[in-house]
Amino acid sequence: MGAEAVSLNNPQAGKIIEQRVKDITKVDVDRAQSILEAIQGVIITFIIGTITAHFIDKLFPVYSNDESDMDAVKFCFLQLSLNIVSAIYIGKLISIVPFFFNLTGRTTLGGNETSTALGFAMSIVFISTQSNFLKRVSRVKNIIVSYVS
Repeated sequence: MGAEAVSLNNPQAGKIIEQRVKDITKVDVDRAQSILEAIQGVIITFIIGTITAHFIDKLFPVYSNDESDMDAVKFCFLQLSLNIVSAIYIGKLISIVPFFFNLTGRTTLGGNETSTALGFAMSIVFISTQSNFLKRVSRVKNIIVSYVS
C-alpha cells in the first residue's frame, strides 16, 4: 500500500508531493472511523492484554539473580512463546467485538494501520506488565552480548 518514491527529476514531482500531503492531512468520515476503531481496539487490547500478561507472568517462577543462565533462557523463551500464542488469540478476540462508533456502515478493523496500532499496544502492555519476563529478557540480552563481544 506504500506509495512509490518520487524522483525530483520528474516534472510532476511537485504536484505528486502536494497531492500526497493533501492525502495525509485529509480529514473525512472514513479516516475518523478508522482512528476511532483503532482507539477502541487499543483500549480493549490494553484491558485484555494487561489481565492476560499478568497471569502469564504468574505462571513462571519469580526471577532471581541466582537463576542459572540456562533457566533464564528457558523461561524467557517459554514465556515469549506463550505471549505470542496469547497475542494471536487476543487479536482474534478483539476482531469479534462490535465497533461502537460505526459512522459509515462498514468497518476497517484488521486494516494495516489498525493492525499495526493493536500490535504496538499489545507489545507495550505485554512487556510492561510482566516484570519477571523483563528481567529475564535483560539477562538473556546480556548473555547474548557477552558471547558476541
